[in-house]
Amino acid sequence: MSMKCPKCRSDHVEMEDYNHIQCRVCLDCGFDERDELDSVGGQKASKKAKASYTPYKTGGSQRARR
Repeated sequence: MSMKCPKCRSDHVEMEDYNHIQCRVCLDCGFDERDELDSVGGQKASKKAKASYTPYKTGGSQRARR
């Protein structure tokens, strides 16, 4: 892993141990790699939103017609 900030390319970076993973914290621009590890992909909560992303056909009136 390089010791440069991915945002500003500064060498003024401090390595932090976060959940047994080495993360970069830039002391110049404030970039914190720990914030990226905490972000979880957007999970759909409602049944309607989940159904729109399914790769399978839906039943009933929404079934593909031939």
